[in-house]
Order: sequence, then structure tokens, then C-alpha cells
Amino acid sequence: MSELRASRRCWSIEHWPQPLRILYHALLGGLLIVIASTFEAAGDAWRKAAQHGDPAARAARAWVRAAVGHHDALSALEHAATGAGCALIGFGILQVGYAVLVSGRDRPVEPFAEPFVAWQWAVFALGVAALSYGVGSVMYPGTRVLMGVITAAYVLVPLIYRQQVARAALAVPQWFTAVAGSGFWLFLDVMWKIYHAPRVHEAPAMVAVHLGLGLAGLVIVSWGLGWIARRTAWLHPTPTGVQ
Repeated sequence: MSELRASRRCWSIEHWPQPLRILYHALLGGLLIVIASTFEAAGDAWRKAAQHGDPAARAARAWVRAAVGHHDALSALEHAATGAGCALIGFGILQVGYAVLVSGRDRPVEPFAEPFVAWQWAVFALGVAALSYGVGSVMYPGTRVLMGVITAAYVLVPLIYRQQVARAALAVPQWFTAVAGSGFWLFLDVMWKIYHAPRVHEAPAMVAVHLGLGLAGLVIVSWGLGWIARRTAWLHPTPTGVQ
């Protein structure tokens, strides 16, 4: 029995060396982000192939519409899937955050809890401005300023409220996941709708349905992943370095 317990302790992540736990959460987070990005890119390529007349892609999309029984079924499913994919990206960000929190096990408070000095804030301000400009420059025309502002808020809020963000990651991973994924959902879904609205001329009700499905996918999958994480040691570290 003692040998069995020792074997279980060896395989239990709580008893891994700290560097290995940090590496595990960081790699897991990166893998989840890559998986979600790959599926999103594949779906986008499939849609573009159908738009360019690819017979296999068009036939597959027609089959989905026929199976569901509604001409807009595929678009609705795509928006819901986008929201779910953004939740997976948010969960990947959560795991990377856990890697940072695990690294603070031997500290009295979470990493980077000390107040920033003026030069650090200046560096962060320049970095955020550059990032916001970079993100805005590759956005759809007409959405660049808005997305730049959202990007700035996306980066600055966790920096300003570092302790609260760290606590939320441990206490309510489902909401952390949803908020972390919401920036990507705004980019992939909401900004896409804003940009294409003048050309597509969709009914406002249909736009609301599509965005509602995307938001529902984001929230539901985030809640599910957070629920699993809180009950799985492999996905949720014990509270370390947080007061």
C-alpha cells in the first residue's frame, strides 16, 4: 500500500517540482491557444474556399444547411463555434497565468504585486501604445481606433488590478476565462460584423442572433471549462502566493 501511495504521489501534479509545474501550465496554455487558433483558421479557410467556388467546400456547407433545415444554420453554427474557440483561447491564457502564479509560491504575495515606479509605468505605457497601434493597424477599416482602445484596456486593466486578477484566476476561473476570451471574440466576431455590415446588409435581428450565439458559445464553454478546472488539480493549482 505504501508503494501504491508513493506512486500516486509521484503522478499527482501537486507533488511535482515547482519548475515542472510552471512548465506544465505554460505549455498547456500555449497548446490550447494553438489548437483554438488552428480550428479558427481552418474554418475561415473552408468558408473562403466555398466563396471561391470550391465544389467540395460548397457541397459540405450545403449538406450542413440541409441537415439542420435552415438556410442560415451554417452561419449560426460558425458564430457559436467562434465564441467557443475564444473561450478555449481564454482558458489557455488562464493556464499561462497559473504558470506565473505557481512561480510565486515562495513569495508573500503574488508576482509583480509591488507598486510600479514611474519609469516602469512609462515603459508599459509606450508598450501598450505600440501594441494598440499595431493591433489597430491590422484591423478591418472603420474598426481600428475602437480595437486599439479595447486592446489598451485589455492590457492595462490586469496591470492596474494585478492582485484582483490573480485572485479571480484562482477563485472564479470561469469568469477569468470568459473575460480573457472576450477580446478575441470582439475581434473575430463583433468587429467582423461591423466591417461587413455596409456590404452584407443583414437584418438587425439576424445580426443580433449571430452575435448572441457567439456570446453564448463564449460564456457556456468558459463556464464549463472553469467548472472542470476547479475540480481538477491538473487544470487548477492550489492557491499559492496569493493573499
